[in-house]
Amino acid sequence: MAFSDPSTVDGRPRQRVDCGGQLLRGGSIADLLGAYSVVGEGGYDVGQVLRFWLWHVEIVTLYVCVVPVVALVVLLFQTRRLAPALQAHLAATLSLVVTSTLVVAAFASRFASDRVQDRYLFFLAPLLVIVLLAWVELGAPRPVLALGVGAVIAVGLVTAFPYDRFVGEPTKSDTFSLIPLWTVNEYLVGGSYRLTVLVAALVFLALLVFVPARRAIVVPIVLLGLFVVLSQPVWAGPHGVLVAGRGALYTGIRGVDRDWIDGQVKGDGSVAVLWTGRADRFTVNQNEFFNRAVGDVYYTVAPTPGGIGETAVGPGPDGILRTADGKTIDAPYALLDGSISPDGTIVAADVPLGITLWRLQGPLASTTSLDGIYPNDTWSGQNVRWARRQCSGGELEVRLHSDPNLVGSELTDVLASVGGRPVARIAVPPTGVVQLRVPLTAVDGTCTVEFLVTPTRIPANRIEGSTDVRPLGVHFDSFVYQRPA
Repeated sequence: MAFSDPSTVDGRPRQRVDCGGQLLRGGSIADLLGAYSVVGEGGYDVGQVLRFWLWHVEIVTLYVCVVPVVALVVLLFQTRRLAPALQAHLAATLSLVVTSTLVVAAFASRFASDRVQDRYLFFLAPLLVIVLLAWVELGAPRPVLALGVGAVIAVGLVTAFPYDRFVGEPTKSDTFSLIPLWTVNEYLVGGSYRLTVLVAALVFLALLVFVPARRAIVVPIVLLGLFVVLSQPVWAGPHGVLVAGRGALYTGIRGVDRDWIDGQVKGDGSVAVLWTGRADRFTVNQNEFFNRAVGDVYYTVAPTPGGIGETAVGPGPDGILRTADGKTIDAPYALLDGSISPDGTIVAADVPLGITLWRLQGPLASTTSLDGIYPNDTWSGQNVRWARRQCSGGELEVRLHSDPNLVGSELTDVLASVGGRPVARIAVPPTGVVQLRVPLTAVDGTCTVEFLVTPTRIPANRIEGSTDVRPLGVHFDSFVYQRPA
């Protein structure tokens, strides 16, 4: 079964990707899923999947504001008397609602247990709205039994949903239907999400029940107007898309213009990006999105969450980064976080985030080693060691910051030593970023700095609800080596 189009791209035949070919190449069929290949690994808890399935059916019912689901139940009671085309639509809609919510529920139950994900289910809304329009076209039938069953099902689904569990930060990217409720959090009926939804659902139901049949078109018109009204907080509200987008941009690009790389580098794809997991993933995502010069993305430990087409690399004995088949990174420029200083010169930097654009001299190589920083983090323990090969002295600029949630109003002392002799010291305040300049001395072409951070603090002992038992010192945001003048 082919997954690709046999047409051409830029005059070249498009490569065909199929399951048989994948197996013949020695690869796994799961690899065709890219970042989602993990869904086929391990097992699923049936009870948990069914719970999430019910919650996703409930969230779809909320998404369409109840009334289309009531109309669906009413028409299902009359299926045999309906036109074949409408029967087919009802069958397709019902089967897609059942199977799609089940698939998404299975995924969420294991990989996203803190959220429900209507972003994967939005395509069900137009199918259900068409059912409502068909109900209007048929003269708005309202048999008592069918209407009662539909009302109980739809209102029951949206009322039973555990809003307190899922209303929060994850809704910004995964559950748009909960954003309007989150936005009016201070004005809930009786301070309850469920009571507020129940009142709204009964109002929508009353419209469906009591509108005269000859004016039943009012129901989908009101529903359309409601979609327009509810889209405002989703798009521009305090928890909406615009605010979330600004937050993501601030996390990925902070001290420079969005196209800062293109402003320094000409040409598409001339900048390689290396992801070590120490900086936020948005430093990769946002810079790649806003700068045409950004090309291939490489990683040392794991790809960026949701990453596609990223290549694993690792340093050899000479420090040169290579792929699994031995290829080097030969781009003229590289975008790196502060944990790596290559053989090259600094072109520009996003200083607050410790992200630096380098002009490389030869293949990308890691001339530095760093110990004492926790994996996939910038937090240090008590002792940190930085070393650089091919070093002739100079100065190391280290950017540091702390966290008032952990340290309160206390200072954190950072002492830098070279060759066992203290050479620089700074007190890191609870807020703000500070810079420590460390003079370097080379020994046999290598510069080494030992940092002592005191005191360290364990979050589980100081922050309510924290389960983090690591002794934490300060955030080491970046290390920038300056050659001697």
